[in-house]
Amino acid sequence: MKLFSKATALVLTLCIILSLSACHPKDESAFSLGDIKLTSAMYSACILQAVDEAAEKISKDGTEISSLEDCYDKTVDNLSFEEWVTKTAKKYAYRFIFLDKLEQDKTISLTEDQESEVESYVKSQWSQMSSYYELNGVSQATYTKLIRYSYLQEQYFKSIYGEKGTKAVSTDEQDKYYKENFLLVHMISDNYTNTETGAAYTDDEKAAAKSKFENYEKELKSGKRKFAEIYKEFYNITDDIDKSMQNENIKDVYAQVIGSKNTGENYKDDNFAAVQAMKVGEIKIIGSDNNIVLYERLDINSDSYYKTELASSILHLLKDDEFETALDEEAAKLDIKENTYATGVFTPKGVKTPEQ
Repeated sequence: MKLFSKATALVLTLCIILSLSACHPKDESAFSLGDIKLTSAMYSACILQAVDEAAEKISKDGTEISSLEDCYDKTVDNLSFEEWVTKTAKKYAYRFIFLDKLEQDKTISLTEDQESEVESYVKSQWSQMSSYYELNGVSQATYTKLIRYSYLQEQYFKSIYGEKGTKAVSTDEQDKYYKENFLLVHMISDNYTNTETGAAYTDDEKAAAKSKFENYEKELKSGKRKFAEIYKEFYNITDDIDKSMQNENIKDVYAQVIGSKNTGENYKDDNFAAVQAMKVGEIKIIGSDNNIVLYERLDINSDSYYKTELASSILHLLKDDEFETALDEEAAKLDIKENTYATGVFTPKGVKTPEQ
């Protein structure tokens, strides 16, 4: 990858790769608001976050990405990859300074337990993340602060939309969203792919899978077998694994929540509308050229666990867009100064990955 002329390559190599601090002071301020500073290392973390988000957006349209370079000539939301990443990274930087100001003004804060959660999360993740972040000038301390910002942002969100927030979301609105966008099901699925080799099924293998699912459907409808038994057989769940899955807070550990297209990647099920049309207790196979799924619709109100567990997600699904728009508008009102000498060092195409 050739980003610079030969005349500047040596200088930049010495400054950035061998000794960034020789050209830029340690903890150099990239953005500032009075005595609130956002370091160049944190701005690098913002770039990394934005790069990862851009790559995810690009891959969602079916584009295969084997390396970061595959993103360079792509567009994201009608902007070039580099423009989108730079714009998004600066947006994050502004948000973080705004959150620092809120904390400084004692509008938001973290509890001791939340501070401990931050430390525990970093401790569990850093061994996996360190090579990527350190290669781009982000230390564990900076990564810890990055995670801490996510906690501060959540506190600010709750101060607005939480139960005692300034714009608290009513129980009725949350209940309506829950009922319209989530279902509880038993399900097993086969994506018509060999799990060991990754090879797509042949026509004969697809026919065999379909026959197996049809037999499961008959056994369930006749009452010959229970879903848990079929699930354990299909997914090779041993007694030890079954024991580890048990949770005293959940009535049925083999049940799972699926969501409408409005619920995002964590819950969204392409067959949601078809399952929603089923009656509680109904069993049905839904198939396509790419997969086959056996569903049994359950009563989501039969266990209060799900409503409790989904409460925070529902708030965010309802209000995230509004919140982020307001957050960016408030941050934009601040007289934040950018040190272009510091920010100019970090560019989307300058991001290094461990394999490079």
